[in-house]
Amino acid sequence: MTHNSNKAAFTLVEMLVVIAIIAILAALVTAGARRAAEGQKLGRVKAELANLESVIERYQNDQHFYPPGGLKANGDIKAELPPLFYELSGTRYDGTQYRTIQGDAPISDSEIKDVFGVTGFANSNPETAKNYFSNLKTNQYSRVRGVNVLIVPVEGPAEPEVMNDFGRRVNTWRYVSKGATNNPASFDLWADIIVGSKTNRIANWKE
Repeated sequence: MTHNSNKAAFTLVEMLVVIAIIAILAALVTAGARRAAEGQKLGRVKAELANLESVIERYQNDQHFYPPGGLKANGDIKAELPPLFYELSGTRYDGTQYRTIQGDAPISDSEIKDVFGVTGFANSNPETAKNYFSNLKTNQYSRVRGVNVLIVPVEGPAEPEVMNDFGRRVNTWRYVSKGATNNPASFDLWADIIVGSKTNRIANWKE
């Protein structure tokens, strides 16, 4: 009887050890999967930043200036709502509103002034306007206050809050050309994204 009791007790200990090992392995797998997912988020936003930088530089090579940014009513820079979608897509003006070269995304003079704080688009010459995007996807922009803005495909912090026309908060690319503080000779482009429990800044300058 004693021998059998010891054997049963030993078996129970073995089971507890196995359960503990399984729990540890599960925790390691979960942590590894979480880190991989976080790495994918960071990598995706960094890749989109690099691509957007390249598009902006192509614009500058042709136009000989960088795309203008957005302005607030008092003249301060509105980094969170730049008119990059329209400047980089190219537009044509029919006397009452602008449309992209493809003929979509109409926007009126009053909407341009209200949302972007500017009176028109620079890349809008009927003869030379050009679309600098090669493959802009629908999840890379959103409709905000009746106009299109470029967005980041990863959630950002609560501020600044930008809501799209469908009632969802969107994380916009922030952009400053004239008055850029980190790249005064060119432009500042950045996004703040939430990865795990931290806010990460992905930018075209080194912190």
